[in-house]
Amino acid sequence: MSTQTLVDSFEESIPELMEEATVPGLAVTLIREGSIVWNQAFGVRNRVTQEPVTLDTLFEAASLSKPLFAYATLKLCEKGVLDLDTPLVEYMPDSWISIALPSSGSSPQRLVLDKPQLELVTVRHVLSHTTGFPNWPSKEQPLKLHFVPGERFSYSGTAYSVLQSIVEIITGQPSAEYAQINILEPFGMKKSRFVWTGQEDLSVALGHNENGELMEKALWPEMIAGASLHGTPT
Repeated sequence: MSTQTLVDSFEESIPELMEEATVPGLAVTLIREGSIVWNQAFGVRNRVTQEPVTLDTLFEAASLSKPLFAYATLKLCEKGVLDLDTPLVEYMPDSWISIALPSSGSSPQRLVLDKPQLELVTVRHVLSHTTGFPNWPSKEQPLKLHFVPGERFSYSGTAYSVLQSIVEIITGQPSAEYAQINILEPFGMKKSRFVWTGQEDLSVALGHNENGELMEKALWPEMIAGASLHGTPT
């Protein structure tokens, strides 16, 4: 199918699909052979104010945070300062590390893990989602491994928070600063960010529920490697 035929199809069908699914707004970028060949914004970013979505509107990228942070981690492996198969405990100067997890409040939830919980976990386990950690831990139960690392696949955002803390130890940099210098700037992602504190001068898409009603925008005051990326499709 030619690019123009595909674009024509998108421009006709997307507004209809948005109405059917009660989606107030979205932005689309079409990439072919490594280049952007078309992008367009549809609808509104805030159904109450009717402010339109533009190509500069920031969306929560959620778990698309993970492949970007995986790239930055693998660059450390490429430099020889991190090894895919060395247990993470080998990089811990103390007997414990603190990790940041998403929270409904203004501050992220923090948990402390000790060396016995990480002695079998490697970078490879984190990046392949085979650590044994849950996606995000239950507030009612202590965080623990649910199977031997490497035994099977089980998607985990928590594991990325563990890796984030290890990367901070190795680089001596806050993770948001490290990501800015080693991911966002080299790729020209000028509008993207891993921290969101409610900047009023930026166009951001707000969430809406299944009825199309406006929801309060969550704050991400601290980087969460598996979840906090905000960006545009381009």
